[in-house]
Amino acid sequence: MDKVHKTLLLVLLALALGTTACSGAPSVAVETPVADLPTVLPAATAALGVETTPAHVLTNKDSGQTVALKVGQVLSVQLDGQRTWSPPVVDTAVLQAQPLSAATPVGTYRWDYKAIAAGTTTLTTEGACLSNAGGPNCLSIVVYNVTVNVTP
Repeated sequence: MDKVHKTLLLVLLALALGTTACSGAPSVAVETPVADLPTVLPAATAALGVETTPAHVLTNKDSGQTVALKVGQVLSVQLDGQRTWSPPVVDTAVLQAQPLSAATPVGTYRWDYKAIAAGTTTLTTEGACLSNAGGPNCLSIVVYNVTVNVTP
Protein backbone atom coordinates (compact mmCIF):
# COMPACT_ATOMS: atom_id res chain seq x y z
CA MET A 1 0.00 0.00 0.00
CA ASP A 2 1.44 3.35 -0.94
CA LYS A 3 1.66 6.41 1.28
CA VAL A 4 -1.43 8.14 -0.23
CA HIS A 5 -3.64 5.08 0.36
CA LYS A 6 -2.38 4.73 3.96
CA THR A 7 -3.16 8.38 4.67
CA LEU A 8 -6.63 8.05 3.10
CA LEU A 9 -7.28 4.89 5.11
CA LEU A 10 -6.27 6.64 8.36
CA VAL A 11 -8.53 9.63 7.59
CA LEU A 12 -11.49 7.33 6.85
CA LEU A 13 -10.81 5.32 10.02
CA ALA A 14 -10.67 8.53 12.10
CA LEU A 15 -13.94 9.75 10.57
CA ALA A 16 -15.60 6.40 11.20
CA LEU A 17 -14.50 6.38 14.84
CA GLY A 18 -15.59 9.98 15.32
CA THR A 19 -19.02 9.25 13.84
CA THR A 20 -19.43 6.17 16.06
CA ALA A 21 -18.49 8.14 19.15
CA CYS A 22 -21.15 10.77 18.35
CA SER A 23 -23.82 8.36 17.17
CA GLY A 24 -26.20 9.10 20.01
CA ALA A 25 -24.95 6.34 22.26
CA PRO A 26 -25.72 7.20 25.87
CA SER A 27 -23.06 9.23 27.59
CA VAL A 28 -22.36 9.59 31.25
CA ALA A 29 -22.07 13.06 32.76
CA VAL A 30 -20.13 13.32 35.95
CA GLU A 31 -20.76 16.31 38.16
CA THR A 32 -18.06 17.33 40.56
CA PRO A 33 -19.40 19.37 43.46
CA VAL A 34 -17.61 22.65 44.05
CA ALA A 35 -17.58 24.12 47.52
CA ASP A 36 -19.20 27.54 47.91
CA LEU A 37 -16.52 30.20 48.17
CA PRO A 38 -16.93 33.58 49.83
CA THR A 39 -17.28 36.59 47.55
CA VAL A 40 -13.84 37.82 48.66
CA LEU A 41 -11.33 35.47 50.23
CA PRO A 42 -10.54 36.74 53.74
CA ALA A 43 -6.88 35.63 53.61
CA ALA A 44 -6.35 37.49 50.34
CA THR A 45 -7.90 40.71 51.63
CA ALA A 46 -5.99 40.45 54.92
CA ALA A 47 -2.73 40.11 52.95
CA LEU A 48 -3.60 43.36 51.16
CA GLY A 49 -4.29 45.12 54.46
CA VAL A 50 -8.04 45.29 53.78
CA GLU A 51 -10.31 44.99 56.83
CA THR A 52 -13.05 42.41 56.24
CA THR A 53 -14.43 41.84 59.75
CA PRO A 54 -17.18 44.35 60.50
CA ALA A 55 -16.69 46.49 63.61
CA HIS A 56 -20.50 46.70 63.84
CA VAL A 57 -23.28 44.54 62.40
CA LEU A 58 -26.56 46.42 62.27
CA THR A 59 -29.91 44.64 62.03
CA ASN A 60 -33.58 45.69 61.84
CA LYS A 61 -33.69 46.49 65.57
CA ASP A 62 -30.89 49.09 65.25
CA SER A 63 -32.93 51.68 63.35
CA GLY A 64 -32.72 55.07 65.05
CA GLN A 65 -29.40 54.26 66.76
CA THR A 66 -26.06 56.07 66.51
CA VAL A 67 -22.92 54.07 65.76
CA ALA A 68 -19.29 55.12 66.25
CA LEU A 69 -16.58 53.97 63.82
CA LYS A 70 -12.93 54.81 63.33
CA VAL A 71 -11.52 55.48 59.88
CA GLY A 72 -10.72 52.11 58.28
CA GLN A 73 -13.38 50.13 60.16
CA VAL A 74 -16.18 48.28 58.37
CA LEU A 75 -19.90 48.53 59.11
CA SER A 76 -22.29 45.79 57.95
CA VAL A 77 -26.03 46.38 57.56
CA GLN A 78 -28.02 43.12 57.51
CA LEU A 79 -31.79 43.49 57.26
CA ASP A 80 -34.23 40.59 57.14
CA GLY A 81 -36.18 39.84 54.01
CA GLN A 82 -39.64 40.48 55.47
CA ARG A 83 -39.52 43.56 53.24
CA THR A 84 -37.86 44.56 49.99
CA TRP A 85 -35.09 46.95 51.06
CA SER A 86 -33.73 49.69 48.82
CA PRO A 87 -29.96 50.20 48.65
CA PRO A 88 -28.96 52.51 51.52
CA VAL A 89 -28.13 56.17 50.93
CA VAL A 90 -25.01 57.49 52.70
CA ASP A 91 -22.52 60.31 52.39
CA THR A 92 -19.90 58.66 50.17
CA ALA A 93 -17.25 61.07 51.43
CA VAL A 94 -17.57 59.34 54.83
CA LEU A 95 -18.61 55.73 54.03
CA GLN A 96 -17.60 53.72 51.00
CA ALA A 97 -19.55 50.64 49.83
CA GLN A 98 -17.46 47.45 50.02
CA PRO A 99 -17.70 44.08 48.27
CA LEU A 100 -19.25 41.49 50.53
CA SER A 101 -16.58 39.52 52.38
CA ALA A 102 -18.71 36.48 53.19
CA ALA A 103 -21.84 34.71 52.07
CA THR A 104 -25.12 36.39 52.99
CA PRO A 105 -27.88 34.22 54.48
CA VAL A 106 -30.90 33.61 52.25
CA GLY A 107 -33.63 36.15 52.94
CA THR A 108 -31.23 38.82 54.17
CA TYR A 109 -30.36 42.11 52.52
CA ARG A 110 -26.76 43.06 53.24
CA TRP A 111 -24.47 46.01 52.58
CA ASP A 112 -20.96 46.63 53.91
CA TYR A 113 -19.38 50.08 54.22
CA LYS A 114 -15.86 51.15 55.10
CA ALA A 115 -15.30 54.37 57.04
CA ILE A 116 -12.95 56.37 54.80
CA ALA A 117 -12.97 59.82 56.43
CA ALA A 118 -13.95 61.49 59.67
CA GLY A 119 -17.46 62.90 59.69
CA THR A 120 -21.09 62.09 60.34
CA THR A 121 -23.59 60.56 57.94
CA THR A 122 -27.06 59.10 58.16
CA LEU A 123 -27.51 55.71 56.54
CA THR A 124 -31.08 55.49 55.21
CA THR A 125 -32.94 52.70 53.45
CA GLU A 126 -36.62 52.00 52.87
CA GLY A 127 -38.38 48.66 53.20
CA ALA A 128 -41.53 47.98 51.21
CA CYS A 129 -43.87 45.11 52.00
CA LEU A 130 -43.46 41.96 49.98
CA SER A 131 -46.25 41.39 47.47
CA ASN A 132 -48.88 38.92 48.58
CA ALA A 133 -50.33 37.20 45.52
CA GLY A 134 -53.95 36.34 46.15
CA GLY A 135 -54.06 38.02 49.55
CA PRO A 136 -54.28 41.47 51.04
CA ASN A 137 -51.43 43.77 50.14
CA CYS A 138 -49.50 45.87 52.62
CA LEU A 139 -48.87 49.41 51.43
CA SER A 140 -46.61 50.59 54.25
CA ILE A 141 -43.02 51.69 53.82
CA VAL A 142 -40.60 51.38 56.75
CA VAL A 143 -37.76 53.90 56.87
CA TYR A 144 -34.53 52.62 58.45
CA ASN A 145 -32.07 55.27 59.69
CA VAL A 146 -28.77 54.93 61.51
CA THR A 147 -26.43 57.82 62.28
CA VAL A 148 -22.77 56.94 61.79
CA ASN A 149 -20.07 59.02 63.48
CA VAL A 150 -16.58 58.38 62.09
CA THR A 151 -13.50 59.56 63.98
CA PRO A 152 -9.86 59.52 62.86
